[in-house]
Amino acid sequence: NESVNLVKHQINNPTYVRNLSEIILKLIEKDAKGIYHTVGSEALNRYEMALKCADIFNLNKELINPIENFIQLATRPANAALDITKLKRLLGTDVAIFSLLDGLKDMKQIRNIE
Repeated sequence: NESVNLVKHQINNPTYVRNLSEIILKLIEKDAKGIYHTVGSEALNRYEMALKCADIFNLNKELINPIENFIQLATRPANAALDITKLKRLLGTDVAIFSLLDGLKDMKQIRNIE
């Protein structure tokens, strides 16, 4: 029951590891060449991610506080989201590329969390 402060200005693609492994196996099967951004299907900031986690796992969203600045040791870009158009084109409908909610729902199901 402790509050957490999360930045709203840093955006990236949350990636569910179980889904990532499926995607990597499919890239190997297809003998894909080149560079493919293999990340989740949506770009979110840390605050948005935490709110979605709270929704899925029935946690208190009032403990999640948005902040504008957070001092970090390394400089990070405001938008580190990656474009997955090339990956989608190659995979087609062979493998779903999970959103954060897809990954959280799967995680909840495999852990039998009510």
